[in-house]
Amino acid sequence: MIGFISAVETNCGHELIHRREAHNKFIGMLSYSKIFYSHNWEEHVQGHHKNLSTVKDHSTSRLNESFYYFIIREIIGTHKSSWDRECRKIRLQHGKDCSILAYILFNRMTYYFIFHVTICVAIYFTLGYNSLKAHFAHAAVGLLYECFANYITHYGIER
Repeated sequence: MIGFISAVETNCGHELIHRREAHNKFIGMLSYSKIFYSHNWEEHVQGHHKNLSTVKDHSTSRLNESFYYFIIREIIGTHKSSWDRECRKIRLQHGKDCSILAYILFNRMTYYFIFHVTICVAIYFTLGYNSLKAHFAHAAVGLLYECFANYITHYGIER
């Protein structure tokens, strides 16, 4: 049951982040936040669509690449790509010599991380440890489905 709900949720979130309205993008981001993948709403549109089927795209699986290797490459790569994109925006706004504190405070990835921790803390204190374990299971299966969808739909495509 967890797998079905996660798959539907991430699929709906994917469709919502493609909408123009800010509230739809926000709702799409919320569905990704349940699987600790909030950054995907920006990474998907600004990174994946721009770099689709190139070596710069972490969501495109390579020909003969194993699914397990792809999962690790996608998760780490999309987080790093989102962090780097946010750092470029910060350098443009605050100058190249801004402090490390500015990179932390003005980076959306920091706030996504805080949001994920807040969700976990709220679940733990309101519903208990077993509910937190269930949420982690839901997140793991949801992230697995998200990665599997990207693996299948983009397998071996190059440009």
